[in-house]
Amino acid sequence: MDEWLPMETAPRNEDDVLLWVGRVEIGYFSSVSGRWLSRDERHINERPKRLEPTYWMPLPTAPAAKMEAA
Repeated sequence: MDEWLPMETAPRNEDDVLLWVGRVEIGYFSSVSGRWLSRDERHINERPKRLEPTYWMPLPTAPAAKMEAA
């Protein structure tokens, strides 16, 4: 999937997704606070940044690991 989707369709199960907040952020919906929060590692020892996203997109699939020749 390569299109931004409206926030009304975003999962609210604490899975990480790409969020558009004027720039791309990785974030999740917190069922505790009822808000979208950033997964930005710079805030790992602080309160997570609250986000007001306008669009979302699933994270891309990780690349498959290549096997090295022996």
